Amino acid sequence: TNSGTDTGAGLGANPNDAVIDHNDIDHAGAAYDQTAEDEDDNDYQDLTVNYDLALVKTLAAGQVMTVTPGAPVTFTIVVKNQGGINSGTFTVRDQLPTGLTYVSAIGTGFNACTQSGGVVTCVYPATGINPGQTVTLTLRATVESAITNAPYRNWAEISADSGNDIDSTPDTN
Repeated sequence: TNSGTDTGAGLGANPNDAVIDHNDIDHAGAAYDQTAEDEDDNDYQDLTVNYDLALVKTLAAGQVMTVTPGAPVTFTIVVKNQGGINSGTFTVRDQLPTGLTYVSAIGTGFNACTQSGGVVTCVYPATGINPGQTVTLTLRATVESAITNAPYRNWAEISADSGNDIDSTPDTN
């Protein structure tokens, strides 16, 4: 009745030894069914619970791609939970390029967005978003000049995440 602590990727601890090929019931290796191998009267299986946040940034509906100096520009940032569990809190970060001046950022469910040095930060609270749910941020800026950094490329990313997103590495890079 003592299953020991076989955990991780085959790293057992007394009274059990290392687990070898734990997903193969027949394990027909050269030393098959030898006491030097893993015990075959108990086994483990790891299970990871994940969600999957995805971010898409576009020009807002009706926003033209070609703008003139002094013109407003509006972006839409949509985050969707493509996974099977609630997401938890996360942060969306938008780095405005030199030549765009921040005006505002707002999104349903997000805490108040902040801006410092052209970096816009918006935090979605610990309630997270449910599987299949989307949340939207609207970011407004003004074009300063047609010369500085034109054409403009404006990036947004999920920069922090409280959970375990299966295919993302949140950062500020």
